[in-house]
Amino acid sequence: MIEVFKERSDKKSLAPVIGSMRILHFRIPPYSYAGSFEYEQEYLQTYLDDENSFFIISGDPNQSKIDGILTAIPFSKVHDWFGDAGNKYEEKGYSLDDILYIGEIIVSPEARGQSVAKRMIESFLSIAKPQFKLSNLCTHSLSTADNELYRKMGYSESGIVVSNKYPTIESFTTIKDHTHNHIFLEQSLCSM
Repeated sequence: MIEVFKERSDKKSLAPVIGSMRILHFRIPPYSYAGSFEYEQEYLQTYLDDENSFFIISGDPNQSKIDGILTAIPFSKVHDWFGDAGNKYEEKGYSLDDILYIGEIIVSPEARGQSVAKRMIESFLSIAKPQFKLSNLCTHSLSTADNELYRKMGYSESGIVVSNKYPTIESFTTIKDHTHNHIFLEQSLCSM
């Protein structure tokens, strides 16, 4: 079951689960992210505060069974997280208000291979197309399996690359800040 959550109260009730899923998912290489629950709640607050953001959930949150999550927010609300990426999109002729950003697509290990991500992206596109001109997402340059899925779903490289620095797990006992290259993928939402 795919469900969309737009109301602040619904998004707020899902934030702890999404934060936990983000920590677990992004600890795996190539991200090796050493995030904290506190940071995740701060990160997700941006989504809670924006009336145009939404969460797409695969599974049944009422039964504490979530197979996948997709978060979305207008790029104008988060472009400053990505250095000069906002300027680069404006140079390409886009208003940042016309771009809907996918924050993450995470599928639980048990649900992989069951088209969960594909169904969530299809649901996302049906919501995004009437209101936005472009969808984008930022993904690790080494995340080949994810990037291949996005390409199959109609996303292509934008030519925009950003470097993000974040705490990275080096070993069981060592966490250091490292810079990671991320690429923006995009998909036009305008009818041809």
